[in-house]
Amino acid sequence: MEKQTYFLIFVLIAYGLFSSWMTYKIAKTTFFGSKQKIVNIIFTWMIPFVWGLLAKSIIKPKENGVMTKSKRSFSKGKYKDNWKNLTGHGMGM
Repeated sequence: MEKQTYFLIFVLIAYGLFSSWMTYKIAKTTFFGSKQKIVNIIFTWMIPFVWGLLAKSIIKPKENGVMTKSKRSFSKGKYKDNWKNLTGHGMGM
């Protein structure tokens, strides 16, 4: 077989695996309604790779976490940015 044939077979296998995986991800998500799921699954198979990547970016969970003091503080040189350094080490005037 020629190189082009091997390349075509590789692309078809990659397309099938990726579209199957995206179909599974879309079917399991709670982000879309039932009609939206059907439309997105159809477009995933009709528009190879592009629609799957688009749908994946839409259904990706957002990182909405709680901002804690340890996440908020960051190092500045040799001092750590916290309330003691900002207020004179907690001493009153």
